[in-house]
Amino acid sequence: MKTTILGLAAATLFAAQGAFAQVCMETNELHAALADWYQESPTGPQTEHRYFQTQLWASPENGTWTLVRYYSSTSACVVDQGKNAPQQVAELILND
Repeated sequence: MKTTILGLAAATLFAAQGAFAQVCMETNELHAALADWYQESPTGPQTEHRYFQTQLWASPENGTWTLVRYYSSTSACVVDQGKNAPQQVAELILND
């Protein structure tokens, strides 16, 4: 059951940009999905906000990126994602 839920959540990670819905799960599960399935790893510093932290994950091999928001040590959400869009990623981080 856990594998099925994780698979469905990961499939949602790369939904169409315009129809993207925020995906949340346990931090360890999200990290495993990004690393194992998309070869993404944390890139740059984690940005601190009042109620959450934000971290960009990216894969130079795949050209993909995922913006992750951490609400606690055990809860994380994908707030945006894409492929081969460095300018868009920079704007997301600066305007977050």
